[in-house]
Amino acid sequence: PVWLRAIEPAHQGAVNSVYFCYNDTRLLTCSEDKTLVLWDTESLKSLQTYSKHEADVSGCSLTQSVNRFCSVGWDKKLLFWDTEQGDVLWHASLESLPTDCA
Repeated sequence: PVWLRAIEPAHQGAVNSVYFCYNDTRLLTCSEDKTLVLWDTESLKSLQTYSKHEADVSGCSLTQSVNRFCSVGWDKKLLFWDTEQGDVLWHASLESLPTDCA
């Protein structure tokens, strides 16, 4: 897809997960480069980069509240984010390697 070719250069590694959100007006990607990026689906411009994981980010999911999402990574961490500010609001260390937080 065209959007995948547009977002790949923003990540320094493979894109592990893609999540369409906000009525498909935004796209949230996570990557083995330890980051997540929020995109505008119409312009394909990055809106925000989130980078608090210490290893590959394996999954992400929006919560019921539209300005929050969670992510999990190979660092065995679950992070709960404020979408607008880019801050981690809450985190948990997990015993096993998570693949998704949906």
